[in-house]
Amino acid sequence: MNPRTNEFDFGGILGALGVTITVPIFTYLLNPSCQPIVGGKLNSFETISEIQEVWNETRLFSHEGFNLCFCWYIYMVICARFGQWPFLYVIDHYFEIIAASLIMSI
Repeated sequence: MNPRTNEFDFGGILGALGVTITVPIFTYLLNPSCQPIVGGKLNSFETISEIQEVWNETRLFSHEGFNLCFCWYIYMVICARFGQWPFLYVIDHYFEIIAASLIMSI
């Protein structure tokens, strides 16, 4: 466990609340700009109209996404409950897994 501290990051409680609220909002707003229709550019009004077209086609909720998120939470609960079991292998070796995926992508 990490030691207890009285220091706050992100400007204190209000800053942490602001980050907690704004990160999902910006994720929802910027996600359509990464769609193939738009091409990842946000530099013109034409792009904004293309993003609006993507928003009309985008689903905000899917059972597949919900199931993946739910499985992730179950995985975390199992890791917390049973401690240093093989469940924590991925978390303990995350940097090496990222490096391996980077090498394989080149």
